[in-house]
Amino acid sequence: MSTILVPTDYSPAAANATEYAASLAKRFKSEVFLFHSFHVPFMESEVHLEGYTPAELQLEHESALQAIAAGISSKHGVTVSFKATMGFAADTILEEEKHANLVVMGMKAYTGAGKILGSIATSVLKRTKKPLLIVPEKSAYKDPENVVLACDEKAGTNEHPINTLKNFLKPFRTSIHVLNIRPVGDTAPEKDKMKKRLNDNLQGSHLFYHFFENENLVETLSEFVREHHADMMAIIPHHYHILDRLFHKSVSREMAFTSGIPLLALPETQSEGHVYFF
Repeated sequence: MSTILVPTDYSPAAANATEYAASLAKRFKSEVFLFHSFHVPFMESEVHLEGYTPAELQLEHESALQAIAAGISSKHGVTVSFKATMGFAADTILEEEKHANLVVMGMKAYTGAGKILGSIATSVLKRTKKPLLIVPEKSAYKDPENVVLACDEKAGTNEHPINTLKNFLKPFRTSIHVLNIRPVGDTAPEKDKMKKRLNDNLQGSHLFYHFFENENLVETLSEFVREHHADMMAIIPHHYHILDRLFHKSVSREMAFTSGIPLLALPETQSEGHVYFF
């Protein structure tokens, strides 16, 4: 049975991501694995104060996770396991992902452009070797019938992320909108070669190709998502060089913040022990 890892900090964003992951798990016949990392509170004081020991915190968090797991299992009819570990969140998540096929994390945006309460999710995104689905807090589960694959002209040269996307979408009837946006004046992509690679790698999928010239990448992406009623966006973060040139900060964060739909980050390399997932 495949496993969906769901890190949680008990926030509304994490709770929504857990619900989303449980709905996916039901479709994939997968297990949900809830995970929480914690620190021992530290207070600098001349007066000794009794506080929680690591063992007590462990039991407290395991109790909280057990209650969440029972509710999710009862509601969705899926198997849910859980674990609490002391340590830094991103590091422990990356350790636990070794035993999972997919990671699902929640994200909440602050008011104010570009300010993201999701530093852990974006930190994991930069380092993960597993598919990572970032779910905005207000994004309710819906089968991905329309998926936007935002990519550069090299899409398909590395088959692994494309095959990962294909396997992820197997249970669904999905249209894939391949979207290429380049800055005005940049060399036009070799469309025919790009289409052939993707058509070969995504045989059996309903593919539509869209090519734009525009300096404002995030605005163009957001408008495209709205016009095509997209349910999910997929990207290959570390190979999207056009995005790196357009933005100084993480463009993957910008996408998750702006689009309002789940963002599926596809790993460019195969992790040890798993070829693809599901």
